[in-house]
Amino acid sequence: LIIRLLSVFLLCGVAFAFRSVRDLPHGGGVCSSDWDCSLGGVCDQGFCVCDPWFTAVNCSILNLAPAAVKNGFNYPPSSSWGGIPVYDADLDKYVLVFAYFVNNCSLQTWTTTSEVATAISLDGPAGPFDPTTLKTAVPVFAHNPQVQIAPDGTFLLYHIGHGNYSGPAINCSKSGPVNVGRDEGNDGVYLYTSKSARGPWVPFGDGPVYDAVLPWNVDTVTNPAPLLLPNGTVLLYYTGSPGSPSWEEPNGIGLARAPHWTGPYEPVGNGPIMANVSEDPFVFRDPRGNFHMLTNPNTGHWLPPTDKHTGGHAWSEDGITWSTLFIGAFGEIVEFQDGTTETFGYRERPQVFLDNGVPSVFYSGLTFDYSSSFTFAQPFVGSKWAGT
Repeated sequence: LIIRLLSVFLLCGVAFAFRSVRDLPHGGGVCSSDWDCSLGGVCDQGFCVCDPWFTAVNCSILNLAPAAVKNGFNYPPSSSWGGIPVYDADLDKYVLVFAYFVNNCSLQTWTTTSEVATAISLDGPAGPFDPTTLKTAVPVFAHNPQVQIAPDGTFLLYHIGHGNYSGPAINCSKSGPVNVGRDEGNDGVYLYTSKSARGPWVPFGDGPVYDAVLPWNVDTVTNPAPLLLPNGTVLLYYTGSPGSPSWEEPNGIGLARAPHWTGPYEPVGNGPIMANVSEDPFVFRDPRGNFHMLTNPNTGHWLPPTDKHTGGHAWSEDGITWSTLFIGAFGEIVEFQDGTTETFGYRERPQVFLDNGVPSVFYSGLTFDYSSSFTFAQPFVGSKWAGT
């Protein structure tokens, strides 16, 4: 009875309070199908058996291992805000593609100081990434990068911003953080391509590959999250605003589709794909072919309670029809390998590095107060990178 009640509680999408994934049962929830196990495990004889990278009774929460403090890209006074590594076979290196704020500026100035940059790992896909290898991929203004690799090896960099900001330059080392507003023409999804993760990156086309104005997202199209399918189709998830007037916050997740990465990208449906407030989507497929979406439901950017994990997780069998968003899949408390923990104010921009199709390292942007921020990597339990 206790397991059954807890299963219902988690499936209702309520943020769950816990300090460590080690405090949670690894499966055991009552189920009638894999769907009841969040597609993060299988239903075996009426009970959930979780995959290694998910945990809790219904396999809805990311099973993250304690991380090394050095992981990711964190070199104050510079700031960054999320990204993902890709393996470049020609370089035989892991290359982080991430949002980086120039001139020692912070997250508060993202609309005028963000560029997409790359850096080379000193070790594996969790980093740390060498700051001496920092290199601009797309100049200011460019933000929200996500990367896919086409069958011919072409690196596909989706982001917002056209990379030719013409406003006043800001040097935060001298003048302090100043937000002077976003340049014109930065709404929509842009695509740059390259034969190497280190560039040179070149724009595909003369403008955004997708910026459709629909009744529900008349304000903005942002946070692109591409997923390249084996048949060449691209599912392009994104944040749209405003959403339904009945929602507490306007942002919702939309979907466009293209038969090939070159386009054309056309909207799927006339509204958001789930009736949940959310932004910052990232979508991946697990080894069984199921689809998983991670999001930031905190679109109002309020400071969440320190005992709540607020990250979103939804699941799908086809990438089109999705579950209700479960809130509590990841959160602001980070465990480190030395046994300590740190509670951050915000954890956003979730992404997952897949090692030969297996979820291996969770990436996110971390900050205490939306000023100084960095890009952090935390391996999953059972990943070969969990000890690094």
